[in-house]
Parts: sequence; structure tokens; C-alpha cells
Amino acid sequence: MKTISLNLDDELNSTLEMISSEQGRNKAEVVVDVVRKYLETEKSKRALQDPKLIELYQQLIEEDRELAEEGLEEYDNMLSEADRT
Repeated sequence: MKTISLNLDDELNSTLEMISSEQGRNKAEVVVDVVRKYLETEKSKRALQDPKLIELYQQLIEEDRELAEEGLEEYDNMLSEADRT
């Protein structure tokens, strides 16, 4: 496990202290959780930018649109039928 140091301005530190106290956790636990979530988000963003994934999505987008429109039409018909009964 590695240790890093952070410089927080007074406002940020106060907010961190308040939130960690409310959650019954120490500041380090909250910071590690925040960094972990941020890094997971960044990894997901990078994965979504994969050229192969983008190409696959481009191939499927029209099919997805058609399926969505069919589903909405079926849903609309179902609502209309329910209104008649």
C-alpha cells in the first residue's frame, strides 16, 4: 500500500471532515473511495472510446433505433387498447 499527501484548502478540508464524520469514516477512507470511483469512471470512459467498440455501435445503431420504434408503437397500441376497456 502506498501513502500520498494532499494539500486541501480550508473549505475542502472542512467539507471532507463533515462528510467523513457523518459517515463514521476517517478522511483517508473517504478520499480513497472518491479516488477509486473517479478512476473507475475514467477507465470506463476510455473503454467507450475504443475504436472497435465505436465501430460496432455504428453498425448496430440503426437496428437499435428500429427496435425502439417498434417497441414504442407496441406500447402505444397496448395503452390505446387498455383505454378502450
